[in-house]
Amino acid sequence: MRRRTRVEDFRERAAFAPENVYHHRSGGWAYIPVHFFAGETEDAVWTVDCWCLLGNDVALLECVESGHSSREPGLYARVDAANWPKLHAVLPAPLTRAAVEAVMQRFVELGFPDPLLSGLPPGGPLVRLPVD
Repeated sequence: MRRRTRVEDFRERAAFAPENVYHHRSGGWAYIPVHFFAGETEDAVWTVDCWCLLGNDVALLECVESGHSSREPGLYARVDAANWPKLHAVLPAPLTRAAVEAVMQRFVELGFPDPLLSGLPPGGPLVRLPVD
C-alpha cells in the first residue's frame, strides 16, 4: 500500500468518526486511539494502539507496558507485508496519553517516515531503533 493510500484511508477513518480523533498536544498530529489510555478508564491498561498521521504518512503505533512484553524497553519499527508501517514501543507504566504522545514525538525525531522506514524491508521483523 502506498503512502498516499494510507493517508486517504486514515482521513476516511477520521471523517467517519471525528469525535474519536485526537491531536498531539505539541506536534498537532492527528491520531485515533484504538484503546483507552491509562487514566481514561478504571480497567487496567497494559497496551494502547493508535492509528497515527505523523507528518506525511500513517502508521499503527503499538505501545505495551514493559511488564507485559517479552521485548526490552525501547522503540521498534517494521513495515508489514502489506507495506503498512508499524511502530512499537515498550514503556514503563502507566500508558497515559502524555506517555504515548511522547513516543509519537520520539518516532518523528528519529526520522518517521523518512529516513526511518527506508531501511525496513516489507514483511521484515521488528527492528529495535537506536535511542540516544
